[in-house]
This record gives sequence, C-alpha cells and structure tokens, in this order.
Amino acid sequence: MRTVERLLRASVLALVAGCVLAGPAGAQDSGDAEWKAPHKDGHTFSPISGVPDAFVRSYINNEVGISHTSSTEIPVGIVGGDTLFASRGSLLFVNLKVEYQQEIKDWIAFHAQFGVFGRLGTGTSALLKTGVSATTGFELGWLLRLLETERGYLSASVFARNTNFTTINIADFVNDILAGQSSELVRKTPSMRVGGGLRYTHAFSPLIGLVSFAETGWGESVDRLSDDEWFLRFGATVDFDLAAVGWPPIGLAAGYLQDSFPEGGADITDVTRSFLFRVGFTGREDLGLGLNLNYTRFPTEQLDKTLNAIGASLDIKYYF
Repeated sequence: MRTVERLLRASVLALVAGCVLAGPAGAQDSGDAEWKAPHKDGHTFSPISGVPDAFVRSYINNEVGISHTSSTEIPVGIVGGDTLFASRGSLLFVNLKVEYQQEIKDWIAFHAQFGVFGRLGTGTSALLKTGVSATTGFELGWLLRLLETERGYLSASVFARNTNFTTINIADFVNDILAGQSSELVRKTPSMRVGGGLRYTHAFSPLIGLVSFAETGWGESVDRLSDDEWFLRFGATVDFDLAAVGWPPIGLAAGYLQDSFPEGGADITDVTRSFLFRVGFTGREDLGLGLNLNYTRFPTEQLDKTLNAIGASLDIKYYF
C-alpha cells in the first residue's frame, strides 16, 4: 500500500503544479467554439480514464497508473488437491497508455491506442502462485458523430483490438512437470477482437454533465482452450464543472465501469467492476489534466477468489 500512497502524493503534486502553470481560466464564457476540449452549453466535461467521451476531436493523451490489491490468503503448497500451507500476499498492477485521435472531418476521426499493463505478486507466496504477467495491446478505430444538439453529443465507434498476454509462472511450470504434462515456463496468449459501440455525452447544466458509453464485439478468448466469444464494456460518469459557477477551474467526477474483457492477466476471464473518481483541471481550452482514482473488484482463476484493488492514475490530454 505504500507504493500506492507514494503515487497518490506524486499525482496530487503534479496536478496542483499543472493547475498553477496552466494559469486561470480565460475563455470559458466565450462559447463552445472557443473550446477544443469537450464542452457543451457552458459546461466543460471531465472524462474519467476508461469511460471515453463522444466528441470528435484531435488530441494526444498520456496516462500512467498503479493499483494494489488488499492482502489475502494465498495457498502455495497444493498436493493432490489439498493445501499444505498458505500465506498472505497481494498483487501490484502498473499501466502505461498512449492515445492519439485525429479529426479528419468535423464528423469523423481516426483513433489509435497503445498500452502496456504489468502485474506481479508483492510477496513470495503471491509471486510463486500468480507469477509475473505483462499485457501489451494496440487498438485502431474510427469515431463517427451521429447527432449533436445544444447540450448533447452522440457518436458511434468501430475498432479492432489486438492484445497479447505473457505470463511467467514457476508454480504452474513445476506442477505440470510433476504431473507429467506438457510444461511451459513462459506462456503467451494472443487475442484479436473487433467491435463497435455508442457514446453519449450530455450537459444537464453548466455545472453538471454526463459521459457514457457501451461497446461490444467478438474475438478470441484469453483462455487458449476456449472458443471465440462476445465481450461487453459499458460505463457512465457524472461530472461537476466548478468553474461554471464561479469556483476555481476544477472538475470533479464519479462513475462506474464494467468490463468482460479486462487486461489484468490471462487468468482474469470474467467480469470486472470498477467505481471511478476524478479530480481535474478545467481552466484551459486545449488541455485536460486529472488524477483518476478507482476501486475495482475482479475474479482471478489462479487464486480462485475475487479480489479488491484500489489504484490511481495521472493523465494529460492535449487537444489541437
């Protein structure tokens, strides 16, 4: 947990420094046309990482994050289905993501994303049982505006996503040898998927806004022995633009995200559920800067239980 605390402190300091360097809000009363960042009816949106907004805009986004599960009992010595001994341990996750979106016309944009996601046990038992895993993936797609009103924005997305899971697990390797089965110290699982979805963003007032999306698709399962499958992701957030009511240029947001194709490891083959929070800077028309916090529940086949994790990430998005 100390690692997460350090990240939180560093992220808060970075957010405060960014707000100071960016200066005060200047053009927010000039109308939506003056703002490159997502903006409707006097409201500047604060999209939380993982829940994309609907706007066709050009931007580049960088994100770095870390999360940590609570300590849990991990069985290590298992012979003939019986646990000989167990100890406590936890899992640590780190992620890095780079996004690029280019507006081709005012109704269509090209999107590309690359991400790296790592996981390891923070203790001997957790390290032996779950090993070390790394996930790399890229996504290419298009975003098309379907409908725009004074307060709302509806768009559709289509995409192709390629993900590769790499796991080094000593315990499984030794167990396979003892059982006389084919053994692999390093296991690689590729997964290619295609899909599409809808995004809707709405300003209820200058103070309150909504960001929502849902997407589905078809492709390879992360379980190498399973057939191709459908996946579903959806989420929504409500945000508050404090600058719209005369307060400092700060955006607050909270929401929910559900994902049936998470990237935390090849052994996470079921739905993950996350509760999301964000505090960000909204004082510039071409910059999004925010600290994202999350509380996530996810199942893991290796430990045969559902774990809870808390995490934080810092994202910087520049609109042009």
